[in-house]
Amino acid sequence: MCTHLIKRGSRYYIRRRVPSDLVSILGKSEVTKALGTSNLEDAKRLCRLEGSRLDAEWSALRHTHAAADVAAPSLTADEIPTPTGGAWTRARALSPRE
Repeated sequence: MCTHLIKRGSRYYIRRRVPSDLVSILGKSEVTKALGTSNLEDAKRLCRLEGSRLDAEWSALRHTHAAADVAAPSLTADEIPTPTGGAWTRARALSPRE
């Protein structure tokens, strides 16, 4: 049985808490999605499917995020590219902040 199943009015939804390590990446702490049915048996089946899909999505996100952390080169301050000469002054002149 899907424990993440909730009912609003006559419709069923899945509601899952986002794992704490992914909250900062996704920008939210909970996911709620309409299952598109008012039938309890269909909702249970759809809830299991959607729960599996969320687990797979979160696993892939963790894998992608971990790979990006490993692949990111660490540069010293001297190695970081910076705008030079006219490019920098043109960028500052076009900046709407001032």
